[in-house]
Amino acid sequence: MKKSLFKKTLATALSVVMALGSSIYAFAEGEATATPSLTIGSETLEVKAGDTSGKTFTVTAKDGATGTSATVKSENDKIATATLSSGTVTVKGVAAGVIYVTVTYGDLEKVCKVTVTKATPTVK
Repeated sequence: MKKSLFKKTLATALSVVMALGSSIYAFAEGEATATPSLTIGSETLEVKAGDTSGKTFTVTAKDGATGTSATVKSENDKIATATLSSGTVTVKGVAAGVIYVTVTYGDLEKVCKVTVTKATPTVK
């Protein structure tokens, strides 16, 4: 009787260990869904109107294996434009003013306040 109980207990314990091992493997292989997150490198930015190189800030978006990509939008392209490439947002000033650049990743949003100052006149 004791051997039978021992075998059942051992079989149950092995089943539990195997199930835990499968769960850990699935998590390590990226099958588990992580909580989405979005961070931006700056919440405020100042750029000069007409500056063709612009100013940049980084975007980091994570969500496990869903493959969603971030997007960026300028509130007013007549004041400043914003583009996103390889995790870097480039903001170029067009005319003096204040706008907001919004980075969106799935349901998440982050905003960067952009102040565009007048271009410095060049003296010839």
